[in-house]
Amino acid sequence: NDNNVIVGFEYDDEKYNDKTLRADKDRHSFLFGVNRSFNNNLGYDLSLRKENDSSYGSQKSTRAEAYYAFNPALRLALSNSTGFRNPSLYETFDPNYGTRTLTPETTETIRITVSGKTELINGGYSLNAYKSKISNLITAAAPTYIYYNAVGATNISGIEGNVNSKLGEKLFSNFGFVTIHKKTADNKKNELLPRYSISGSFNY
Repeated sequence: NDNNVIVGFEYDDEKYNDKTLRADKDRHSFLFGVNRSFNNNLGYDLSLRKENDSSYGSQKSTRAEAYYAFNPALRLALSNSTGFRNPSLYETFDPNYGTRTLTPETTETIRITVSGKTELINGGYSLNAYKSKISNLITAAAPTYIYYNAVGATNISGIEGNVNSKLGEKLFSNFGFVTIHKKTADNKKNELLPRYSISGSFNY
């Protein structure tokens, strides 16, 4: 059995300054996590993050994952996570696009991941599908691009894939793809969001 405990602390001081306004806020976060594996096949990963923001108070985010490795070429993982995002000073105070009444958005995500390493590609791969529900989404839309909180729930789902291979003694490749589908309660589908993307690179 293998056990690990993680404890962390983070402090951030955010400032905004233009010709007419100066704003400042600080936040600090505490992180606690624990993960454990049994015979390198079955395991879990749990974490909790608590953040205190001088403008929006205290909030927390969580993550729980369970996985099983059938063999080196096939690992299956299922996770559930919650999170939040506070409005930035720019989104709040910018004289052209800011909105001072913005409130934090919250997210819950379910994700399933298949990954592994195999000699067939002389490397590794990962494929995951996810579904997120965002409440109070902070966004901007044409023609004004003024930030606002979307009413109701915003649902985002997608599939992400990645393959990396060793092609030679010093030559490596990496290819990936992403599909994203977004729908808000007011039917603004995929606003400011690419639906499909493909990437690739060679490194020598």
